[in-house]
Amino acid sequence: VYWNEADEALVMVLRLAWDTPADETEFESAYRDYAAALTSSPAAPQPDGGECWQGADVICLYAAGDGTLIIRAPDVATAAVVAAGQR
Repeated sequence: VYWNEADEALVMVLRLAWDTPADETEFESAYRDYAAALTSSPAAPQPDGGECWQGADVICLYAAGDGTLIIRAPDVATAAVVAAGQR
């Protein structure tokens, strides 16, 4: 969890590792449904390969090598910067 005091903005990063590629695929499919239901918005594909859902904040999902990266941020631009540093 990151806190930007100047902007009073919170960013959460969750990196998940999977036992098998099938586990990763199953989770990502279920998480897409969760994010869409939580934000009441469709996924927006991102130029960096992620998918983001816009609600009160932004939830982004990325494939991250051998796992999955989830980022909640105040906006897509912030999520993209954080994702670039995590992948």
